[in-house]
Amino acid sequence: MKPQGVAHALPSTLPKKSRNGKSRLPWSRSAGCLTSDTFQRWRISILIFLSVLGPGIITANVDNDAGGIYTYSVAGARFGYSLLWSLIPITVALIVVQEMVAWMGVVTGKGLADLIREEYGFRTTFLLMMALLLADLGNLVFIITITYALRLMREQKRSIFSIVPFLA
Repeated sequence: MKPQGVAHALPSTLPKKSRNGKSRLPWSRSAGCLTSDTFQRWRISILIFLSVLGPGIITANVDNDAGGIYTYSVAGARFGYSLLWSLIPITVALIVVQEMVAWMGVVTGKGLADLIREEYGFRTTFLLMMALLLADLGNLVFIITITYALRLMREQKRSIFSIVPFLA
């Protein structure tokens, strides 16, 4: 008597057994594809890689605002690929600086401003932090300008795409 609710497959459709006794599925490595275990390991490896890479991607895209994209476009149109070589030393310099600041924070448990104050004194730290504040206020003014321009465009019922040259 057959158990109820269980579908019985024909012997030709059942997975074949390999030498070690495990079933060989149609997507097994011996068939030229990946096994489900290999796929799972690759998936975990990719997820770990992306979790480590994620903050770097976010940090790299922080400065991709309208002004930056406009500048990149104009520089690309004017110089083409002639300045592409400069990406290599710039990238190396950025990696060295980011790594150095990260290690200083890990080793000392202090932020960059604390370390600057300890090494160079209060006055230098104050001047550097004021320069940083001015740069941040410049970005804030840029964001307020974009907001105001978008509000004007909404009031005039114009397309959002007509504001892009104004923002750049």
